[in-house]
Amino acid sequence: MIRNLRNTLAASTFAALSALAAHSGAHAAPTLTAASVFSTNSEGNNWNGLFWNTLGKPQEAALSSPNPAPDRWNLYLRDPVGGGFVNRGNDTETSIALTLAPGTYTYALYGESTGPMPAEQHFVLNLYFGGATAAPALSGLFGSTCPTGNCPAGHPNGLDLLGSSGAPEAGAVSRLVDGMTVTLSSFDWVRRSGTAGAQDDVVWPHWANDAPYSNGSGTPDYIGQFTLTVSAAAVPEPATIPMLLGGALAVYVTSRRRRMR
Repeated sequence: MIRNLRNTLAASTFAALSALAAHSGAHAAPTLTAASVFSTNSEGNNWNGLFWNTLGKPQEAALSSPNPAPDRWNLYLRDPVGGGFVNRGNDTETSIALTLAPGTYTYALYGESTGPMPAEQHFVLNLYFGGATAAPALSGLFGSTCPTGNCPAGHPNGLDLLGSSGAPEAGAVSRLVDGMTVTLSSFDWVRRSGTAGAQDDVVWPHWANDAPYSNGSGTPDYIGQFTLTVSAAAVPEPATIPMLLGGALAVYVTSRRRRMR
């Protein structure tokens, strides 16, 4: 009996200290450090070979060493509120590092077109945090089966950050990251029709203004957006932790007194 009470007290103490540790780290804002978009079927299985990422050539070379880095299309993010692009070029400026305090963030997405988009094409957005490159934290599926783009993509045959197949998707659109709950609320990715003329071919003059696209690629871009919601994880406030410890101790003392009578 005494042993069980001691175990209960120890477990309560551990839980309280764990909660305190979690609370102390809850203010570390997550940092979005990479993103990729690739084509899939309705199940999230990679299909048709369309791929964009936020890695410039130096990063791709470092991740693929000692093999040659793949030549992939770049993915660019823009803040629709401030109007500025987050990344640019095809070198170190292509990378992203977005610190996300609690709140809601929407980013527009841009990518050079690689050809016509087949009918019933779906896309997956993979998001990586804190410098991770091996596996995404969040994966959302967009297409006719999920027009909001916030369906969890969890197929084992996705594309990794370099565009190689056989990489599992995250299977989640909400996850605890650095003490915060990060949720992918929406995502879309569509090849523009070209009806707006040059306005649909906007990537090249800013980010690929060199041969063979020094005068524009002549094809509409893929343009989309995604929204992230960041909120503090639900953990006990520091003021409640002494109450947890005091309650466990009171139970232990009362039970011990009864046994000694």
